[in-house]
Amino acid sequence: MPRIRCSKYFSIITGLCILILSIYQNAAPVFAEVQPLTETVNFPESIYQSNTYTTEIKGIFDISDISVNTGKVTYEITGDKIKITVSDGEHSRIGPHTKDVTVTEKNTFNIFPESVPYNSDGYSGELAKTGSGYDSENDIYWATYYGIVTNPECKFYKYKVDFTYTLNAAPQLSLTSPSDIIYIRDKVDIKGIVKDENIGDQLNIYYSFDNYSDSTKGVTYKTKLTADGTEQRIDGTISISALKLEDGVHTLYMWAVDRRGEKSYPAVTKVMVDTVPPQAPVLAQEPTTPTNKSVEVTVTYPDDAEIKEVRIDGGSWVPFDSVANDEKIIMYENGTVEARCSDAAGNVSDVSRLVVSNIDRTGPDTPILVPDITEPTNKTVTVTVYYAEDSVVKEIRIGESDWSLYEGSVTVDRNAKIEARSMDEAGNISPIGRLIIENIDAILPTAPVITVSAEKTKAEPITAVITPGTDNESGVDRTEFCLEGATTSDWQEYLDGKIIEIKNIGTTTIYARTIDKAGNVSPVTSKSVVIDRDNNGGGNSGGNSGGNNGGSSGGNNGGSSGGNSVGSSGGNNSGGNNGNTGGSNSGNSGSSNGGNGSGGSKVTEPKENVPSVTAVDLSVFISSDKSKYAEGDIITFTIDYKNKSNVLATDITIKAEIPEYTSAVDTSGGTVNGTEIEWKIAELTANTSGKIEYRVSVNKLDKAEVSSSNTATISSPKLTNTEDDSSKTIFLLYSNVDNFHAKYITGYADNTFRPSNNITRAEMAAIIYNVLDIEKVETANKNYTDVKSTHWAYKCINAVTNAGMFVGYNDGSFRPDNYITRAEFATVLANYLGFKNVEHDKINFSDISKHWARNFIEEIYRVKLIEGYIENGERLFKPDSYISRSEAVTIVNKMLFRGPLAGIEMPFKDVGQNHWAYGHILESSVDHHFRRDEDNSEIAIAKE
Repeated sequence: MPRIRCSKYFSIITGLCILILSIYQNAAPVFAEVQPLTETVNFPESIYQSNTYTTEIKGIFDISDISVNTGKVTYEITGDKIKITVSDGEHSRIGPHTKDVTVTEKNTFNIFPESVPYNSDGYSGELAKTGSGYDSENDIYWATYYGIVTNPECKFYKYKVDFTYTLNAAPQLSLTSPSDIIYIRDKVDIKGIVKDENIGDQLNIYYSFDNYSDSTKGVTYKTKLTADGTEQRIDGTISISALKLEDGVHTLYMWAVDRRGEKSYPAVTKVMVDTVPPQAPVLAQEPTTPTNKSVEVTVTYPDDAEIKEVRIDGGSWVPFDSVANDEKIIMYENGTVEARCSDAAGNVSDVSRLVVSNIDRTGPDTPILVPDITEPTNKTVTVTVYYAEDSVVKEIRIGESDWSLYEGSVTVDRNAKIEARSMDEAGNISPIGRLIIENIDAILPTAPVITVSAEKTKAEPITAVITPGTDNESGVDRTEFCLEGATTSDWQEYLDGKIIEIKNIGTTTIYARTIDKAGNVSPVTSKSVVIDRDNNGGGNSGGNSGGNNGGSSGGNNGGSSGGNSVGSSGGNNSGGNNGNTGGSNSGNSGSSNGGNGSGGSKVTEPKENVPSVTAVDLSVFISSDKSKYAEGDIITFTIDYKNKSNVLATDITIKAEIPEYTSAVDTSGGTVNGTEIEWKIAELTANTSGKIEYRVSVNKLDKAEVSSSNTATISSPKLTNTEDDSSKTIFLLYSNVDNFHAKYITGYADNTFRPSNNITRAEMAAIIYNVLDIEKVETANKNYTDVKSTHWAYKCINAVTNAGMFVGYNDGSFRPDNYITRAEFATVLANYLGFKNVEHDKINFSDISKHWARNFIEEIYRVKLIEGYIENGERLFKPDSYISRSEAVTIVNKMLFRGPLAGIEMPFKDVGQNHWAYGHILESSVDHHFRRDEDNSEIAIAKE
């Protein structure tokens, strides 16, 4: 509360106080010195050697000297009375002395004489019987005798006592502090002296506030102070907390009382009680905006501040002047400045606190440059740059050109170096992010060469082989051929070493072309051959043979190539499919369903359509703000719920978990029941949605990492469709301790990883088998027609099939060497994580709205395993594109909460440090001990 003072009132009170003090001090009496006095006491003559006499002296303090004419003397002072005792003196004369004596005689026979003689202590005489009786209680008779007896030679004593004494002097007390009006809060510090000239006197000191008279008892200040005749210090403290004095001026009286009860004149002074603390200091900083320099903190104290203190970052309180520079506190790092002050009475203000948090000397994170395509292309490449959230200036340059502001994705039509950097609000500049575009290839491959066994025969088959063209840029992807004329076939992939057999009568033209990995097509080469008819009519035979050979050749070549070259292109696409289809539909038909058609294969075709919205339908989806959290981090869970029906939903209950190793810090109005939080919603209008955000804090972990999850549910008594009434999200909790991750993928024998190569279904089954917690089985519940026990991935395919992650195709095949699409991969992960095939209220990718796997894709996006591509302002998923090896390990790592990894050498020669998936490729392919960095990435550490 603010302090209020009245200067006029204070001046009047001060003047009166000084006047009163002057009166008391001027009226103080002058004490005479204590003088010794003498007194004589003559004891009457007595036959007793010991005797006592009491005399009275008004105001006596003590006897300093005492003597007796003979024997011994002692005394005792009580108040004004002196009791003197003498003994052991010499007798003054000898003479007769008489005295009265009464004695009692007792016996059991009740016979007593009328008189008895007395002789004792020198006294003798005759005692006469004066009475008798019977004591029934003691069963005895008695008789009493009385008489006067005389001692002819008795000793008489006569004492004379002389003593010196002093009278009691009243004590004197004076105060040196407080001498003027001082401010006090809960105590008064006393400095003063007391003097009592009666050495050995015991003094008690008392005080009172505002009232004093001779009858005032006061409050004890000091007791049993022994006077030594000099000025003695009485310094100390008076606590006034229990006295409940109101704020304002009060008169303090203090006096001394000696052993006889004599009081000193009271010492009088004035004090000002003040219990109102000063106002808290005001702290202000400059600048308040982010800066990479120092911050000046100004502290403004109130006018009544006597003691000014500051404390920095929880340290010790120190005087403001001891740390201030030109009346300011200079902060070179972020921290907390606290200030307080005390007034003259000792009242302490509230603590003011200022948190300096705008000093930022850490630059933004390195920008991440992501091309829309990493595979070789003969078109343009669009690069999107993802800058750190604290970036306020975003720049980009291509090649060695000048830096320019980043205004959106950039498109290049030639290979180039693209760099990006940013600056935060404090002026810190990020490291430069670099991306080398080297996958643009506009150069055509050379044309293939067709070699035939003969250009013309009579009823004899002609064979042909093709030598593929070459490409020194992106490399050859495949060579294709087709047949026209007597024998026809569509364009199909030519497998290296394949023998093309022509049997139909007539002219057949062989066309061949080579296609590089960028999609460039070489000039078409052609060769015509002729088979003349003979008299045997071999047309039918040739046709039948062609169909049979087409089936067997395609199957053999495809299976062999797929098994021997894991992850390469080669014959994986077409060989197996030609075999499967060629046997039943002839060689021509087989070619149309071969390698070109395999890309559209589905890993797990939906067993049934996604259920449509029913009359009453509630949905719920839960997500977390991040995927990895350290001890002490705050997790924000977001629950999106909706009434998808056309009627009002009532009595809705939403529940979510407080995951293990966490504690709720903000329940957003929910009720905690054990490890769950429950929200009640009375009504939800048709086709409306809502959102709940609640927060938990990560507790101390007892292990390095905990893979955790949280499930949200929604329920209502009228609910009829429960497919989308629960939702699960996954995340990682970790502690800052060393940990270990094992590799789960290998490269090739030539020390390459081939990050842009597509990945096959068999390879994906092997990765899942190695890294996910699924049951390892020898045989599957389902036998695939194209997966023999000798297949290198036989066990892996069996395990993922039993786990329900792959289901194969309707024709009983698995197609292990077919490439896997991005949609198929998303479905595999969704199956493993137990996500449902349910409709989402919002579709985040513009190219999946009618795709069969859209629900699984959205589920994987919800838990932050995929991001997709940003092209022309739209987010694309490209569901039917094949997934590359680098994309596959990146997504698997995210699902396992691993990587990216840094601080260890890359084992593959074809993965440069600027590759967008560099850290995730390291993470998946190298055994490593690590610790978590601040950005949740992994830093490899050496471990003995």
